[in-house]
Amino acid sequence: MPPATEPTEPAHTVIDAGGEPWPRILGLLERRLGQLPDAGVVEVHSANPDVRVGVHAWCGSGTGELLEETVTGEQACYRIRLWPPPSSAAPSSLPNPEAS
Repeated sequence: MPPATEPTEPAHTVIDAGGEPWPRILGLLERRLGQLPDAGVVEVHSANPDVRVGVHAWCGSGTGELLEETVTGEQACYRIRLWPPPSSAAPSSLPNPEAS
């Protein structure tokens, strides 16, 4: 078994979302955009398996970059680099994957 590797960059903030749905987590992430240094790293802990779809879609939109995804039992950890918002940032236009 290969040795465990430490993250190369510590998270600037951790969101322990428990079983919260993706829309609630999305709101927390969007609020953090202006509070972190440029290219800040956020670690999201979630026990809701449906959050994975939202994280991947949101990161695919260019707002964040998924650096690492780790699942242990029922708990998932997503390390995301948040890109700074443009000066005229608008609310996310991504559809809510849990609404369908």
